[in-house]
Amino acid sequence: GGGQLLEWLEQCIFPSESRFADPEFAAQAAVEFCDRRIAVGTPAAMVFGSAFPHAQDALFGETMRRGLRIVSGRGIQTVGPASAA
Repeated sequence: GGGQLLEWLEQCIFPSESRFADPEFAAQAAVEFCDRRIAVGTPAAMVFGSAFPHAQDALFGETMRRGLRIVSGRGIQTVGPASAA
């Protein structure tokens, strides 16, 4: 704690979010997220989504395939590296 918001975003969040630019990574993340939800008994969730449309599509598709429920949508990122938007 105690750091500045933009510093934290640049060091932690933007690099993590940029990984979702890869459709294969996004698809695997959706599978893992759904696996974990099922494992802990959470059939419904409200989730801040990725800025990448294909990542959201993967999340919605995997959620439907598993019969889970979700409220989510694309995140809006107005600062940070282009690779993370």
